[in-house]
Amino acid sequence: MGAAIEEIAKLLGNFGRYQAFLYALVFLPGFMAGLLSLTFSWTGYTPNVRCVLPGETTSNANYSAIDDTHLRDRWYPPSADQNEERALCTYCPNSTLCKKENAIKCDRGIVYDTSIFKTSLIIEYEMVCEDSYKKEVTRVCYMLGVFMGALICGTLSDRYGRRRSFLFFGLTSIIFLNVEFLLLGLGYIPMLITYFIAGAMGDGAYLTSYVLFMESVGGFPKTLLGVWFQATYTIGMFYAALIAYYQREWKMIQIFYGIPPLFYLLYFWLFPESYRWALTNHKPELSKKLIARASKWNNVVVPEKLILEASAETKTEFEGANILNMFRNGSHLAKQTLIIGVTWLATSMSYYGLTFNTQDLPGDVFLSYCLSAASELPGFLLCVPIMEKLGRRTALVIFLGTGGVSCIGAGLIKEKTAVLILAMIGKMCAAAAYAIIYNYTVEVFPTVLRSSGTSFGSMSGRIGSISAPLLHNLATYVLDWLPIVIYGTMAVFASVLDLFLPETKGREYPETIEDAIHYNDKEYWEIKQRNKQAENNLTTKL
Repeated sequence: MGAAIEEIAKLLGNFGRYQAFLYALVFLPGFMAGLLSLTFSWTGYTPNVRCVLPGETTSNANYSAIDDTHLRDRWYPPSADQNEERALCTYCPNSTLCKKENAIKCDRGIVYDTSIFKTSLIIEYEMVCEDSYKKEVTRVCYMLGVFMGALICGTLSDRYGRRRSFLFFGLTSIIFLNVEFLLLGLGYIPMLITYFIAGAMGDGAYLTSYVLFMESVGGFPKTLLGVWFQATYTIGMFYAALIAYYQREWKMIQIFYGIPPLFYLLYFWLFPESYRWALTNHKPELSKKLIARASKWNNVVVPEKLILEASAETKTEFEGANILNMFRNGSHLAKQTLIIGVTWLATSMSYYGLTFNTQDLPGDVFLSYCLSAASELPGFLLCVPIMEKLGRRTALVIFLGTGGVSCIGAGLIKEKTAVLILAMIGKMCAAAAYAIIYNYTVEVFPTVLRSSGTSFGSMSGRIGSISAPLLHNLATYVLDWLPIVIYGTMAVFASVLDLFLPETKGREYPETIEDAIHYNDKEYWEIKQRNKQAENNLTTKL
């Protein structure tokens, strides 16, 4: 049961020129996923606003007039938020000293502060004041698209192959992302649809390429490179900020964001199929071609007999498998799958809750954003040695728990510097937990369900990332510290659940659902190992 596949993997080696080639290929999908997830943070930047006052018009009013203290006291009421000196979405039309009970909504128009960004989608569709909820709706639509992309990706990838799935998402992205700047200007509803499609395209390519690479590499390189693959996401975030820093108009920002996916055209010739997928789907000719290519690059020899044996032994084992089988084969497997789903949800909620709301942090928006993105890198550095020393499960518990406590602290402490530091620690831990859960999910799900399992995790994560912008509204309408405390509480809860997951460090990939069912059964794996050794001895004698 999968012994020949593991033998082929050992012959090809943990990491050689072929795996290095694959790692270079998966850089762009990771980069694009990071870029796309933060696109709206810049194209949808929220400027400061105030009401147009009597004697002004929207064409001649200047936001900087608000710097006049006398003018502020006369026209604008004090804010309920003590961090804001005045609430500028209402004003008093007839008053010498504006009070809250006399204030009315902006009935003459809104003046925008364009000192940071000349234009943004927030200004384009007036998503401010009582319509500020539309900004969060936009982010929800993007994450719903990511959810749908994960759902479609798992099915396509496991049924039709990693290559076909990737090319569908990648090549579609080329067309779509280079006309997106036109679609976004058609109206608010077309903008929501556009972001939904963008989310689906970006995540599909990201997940498929990650699974392909992780199926081809083994040993310590799998841990190290699997974690640092997530750094490509961070690099995409830095690119997003760099373009926004030099291009302060949303259409130009969007045009520059459409350039990188043009390189996907090369992937039609470069992106291979997964030899594990070909073997487990009983495609011997394709398997031989793929393994021959990998063997040539790595300068090794894989016997054709071994390839045919691997293909034959999996012919019946992998037919009709789907993610529902993880819930149909005993409570242990169902519990494990649900815990993985909750972990993805909590990790994604914390990560995107902190990422989306970087604008709320004290200080310059570009500096805060770059600090937030840079805080992820120490997490990647720390999680590799911890994963290797203590195991995947323990590392996940440590980072989720630490990040959760940091988020709770950031919500309850009011000192600005302390809030910034704790938020950065929370972001670092969330990024590290994201890298670990990606690795763990690929290792614990069997080959037949690996892409579907990773997609299930990603879909669960999208529930968390969809919740994050909605929860952020609680800061406006309920308590300003409540969202980040919820993020932290969910992370701590997930870290406790993760104590009940199996450890995957140093274990073979499960190939079949039967392997997954007996993942913690030592006797089952000892018998499997003895059978494998007997087969090897018989082959040697022959």
